[in-house]
Amino acid sequence: MLRPVALFKNHVWLFFAILWCAGCDSKTARPVDTSELEPDGGAPDSSTDSGEWTQDIPDELHEDVVGDTPVDTIRLCNGSESLCDTQFNEVVFAATHNAMSNETDGWLAPNQNFPMKQQLEDGIRAMLIDTYFWNDLEVLCHGICEIGSRPLADAFAELVLFLEENPNEVVALLIEDHLDVDKTAAVFNETGLTNLVYTHTPNTPWPTLGEMIDAGTRVVVTAENQGPPPTWYHHMWDLVFDTPYSFKSVDEFSCELNRGDAENDLFLLNHWLSTPLPTQDGAKQVNQYDVLYTRAVQCMQTYGRKPNFVAVDFYSDGNLFDVVRDLNQL
Repeated sequence: MLRPVALFKNHVWLFFAILWCAGCDSKTARPVDTSELEPDGGAPDSSTDSGEWTQDIPDELHEDVVGDTPVDTIRLCNGSESLCDTQFNEVVFAATHNAMSNETDGWLAPNQNFPMKQQLEDGIRAMLIDTYFWNDLEVLCHGICEIGSRPLADAFAELVLFLEENPNEVVALLIEDHLDVDKTAAVFNETGLTNLVYTHTPNTPWPTLGEMIDAGTRVVVTAENQGPPPTWYHHMWDLVFDTPYSFKSVDEFSCELNRGDAENDLFLLNHWLSTPLPTQDGAKQVNQYDVLYTRAVQCMQTYGRKPNFVAVDFYSDGNLFDVVRDLNQL
């Protein structure tokens, strides 16, 4: 008579032997149903010989891949997905008044704290600049070049580099031009900036930021005194209208029409104090959210449209970017 332990061992071996034999006859073995293991909507690809399960991947998911896993990328234009589908003349841009005049570079009576390069890096996308011919050179300065100037070619080369490094950004240059248009165009050509300019056809819809990026025409240029030609050197007051800019206190702010036609496509909101020189204390006062946003809304009500360029002194003081974001409804 077998002991209980020996009997148990025999039963275990018999059990595994039966299982092994059941798998020996391929004719009687039951196939495994794998349909429930397939992801929803997926199916084995009959075109492959590897026996591995495959699934078609939408084209848009091929833009980025992490390991073997496709990742859907979100396109941003000027930092926002929604702005890609927004026409240029419906976008609000953070702008700097006398963008070239800055404290860091040692300008006297500056309008900004930081140079144009940092302004771009911080999010400024429209620049009000003044061009002159001084000491046999095309320069940026503000009337009296002895108190501060910069070669125009240096500034434009810097802008081109920024745009090359940031291919989804669209910018605008609003030029108070005291420099001959031929000399100006020569600097555009010399620096390669001409390759990036946009030409607007009168009485046609403006492209979206996404369309401008796709076309490689990401710089809108307007000039107060000259142009065109060239075709991309738009006369500012054919496209833009603006508010006054000689305010000495917040109480003087208004939305009155200053230059251009209120039916023009683009609206420049000048928002700084002139007492007569720019001051950071003044900028801190007028750039705070409640003051800047309230005035922007008042001017929206006056003209039935948003301002496109909100131009300030000392942009780094106050809440310019918050106001622009909210006006863009981002």
